Amino acid sequence: MKKVLLPVSLAVLVLLAAVAGWVIFNRDRERPEIKISKTKEEVYRSGMTKEELLKGVTATDDRDGDVTESLMVESVKVSEENDYVTVTYVAVDKSKNVTRKSWNMKFAGEDGPEETPAAEEESASAQDSQETEPEEEQSAAETVQQDPEEVAIAEQEDRIAKLSPQAPRFYLKQHTLTVPLGGEFNKLDWVDEITDDKDDRSRLFRDIRVEGDVDVSVAGTYSLTYFAVDSDGNRSNEEILTVTVTP
Repeated sequence: MKKVLLPVSLAVLVLLAAVAGWVIFNRDRERPEIKISKTKEEVYRSGMTKEELLKGVTATDDRDGDVTESLMVESVKVSEENDYVTVTYVAVDKSKNVTRKSWNMKFAGEDGPEETPAAEEESASAQDSQETEPEEEQSAAETVQQDPEEVAIAEQEDRIAKLSPQAPRFYLKQHTLTVPLGGEFNKLDWVDEITDDKDDRSRLFRDIRVEGDVDVSVAGTYSLTYFAVDSDGNRSNEEILTVTVTP
């Protein structure tokens, strides 16, 4: 009886390995493409809404098609000369592949015209609308919380914003991952980008540090901590990849 069970068990293991390999091979690793229309407004005015900033911006994916609804304004940064702003957009496809694209807009400045009585009425109307903003912001926050990856991206940007100008900026492709038991896993496959004020990408990739390990032969949840150090010893933000090995 044992002699019969052994070949059957081996056959099952081979089949599982084949299925796991097929899943990994066919996994969507292509990131969506962000496109910015040639007619998009090129002047940034103080107080522009996210809807105005997203006008003329679309995102498409080779598998999921139009993913424009996933677009977010990740950051708006004013240049040191105060003459332009850099708007960074983020798009995410259904497989949680993330794309970023930056767009420079001329900065019109923060000073506006003096208020007239009519302008004061508009200001009062604006204050009334601002009173409803907390509910809208809360609703948006609740929507983001429904997608852990979008929350992780926002937290990543918050950590990066707190870094010194000399420190490298470290980005993961995603922060959560599921791997089948016995499947393949390469730690560096999930590094998206590293930027620095001095070192180039290849130099930074040679000094990536990963704390923790994943045993694909044992089901469970593993955490890996990633960061990089540049040639001057400046350390990047730390990013955590949570890997779940499923039986």
